Amino acid sequence: MEVIELAKKLGEALVASEEYKTFEQAKELCKETDAIRIKINQFNVQRELLDTESEKEEKDTMLIDALSAQVKLLYDEINSDPIMKEYNKAEEQFNLLIQAVNMTIASYLGTGEQHEHGASCSSGGCSSCSGCH
Repeated sequence: MEVIELAKKLGEALVASEEYKTFEQAKELCKETDAIRIKINQFNVQRELLDTESEKEEKDTMLIDALSAQVKLLYDEINSDPIMKEYNKAEEQFNLLIQAVNMTIASYLGTGEQHEHGASCSSGGCSSCSGCH
């Protein structure tokens, strides 16, 4: 079970990373900010109404257009809020870290030669490895 223990350590390292801490702080701030919570709730209600109306056999196109406009307006308002911008930025940074971890792991599951920089050379040797050259 050495692999599982290493995975636990990786999880601990991710939780201890600055990217994760920043993301969690930004998420908490969004939850605590009434204006954002209210707009998100309004957005979800309007989107649900839009989905329901769009699924009807006999659609009210005027209602769909009005709901679509309201959903877009709320979406733009939510995403223009500075707190939400920070949340989105922090989420993106954490996702990039997760992608880098996944790519590093995947590089070791390939068929090429492994290197300390995490890259895997193709079967053609190191001449094609961007990490070596």
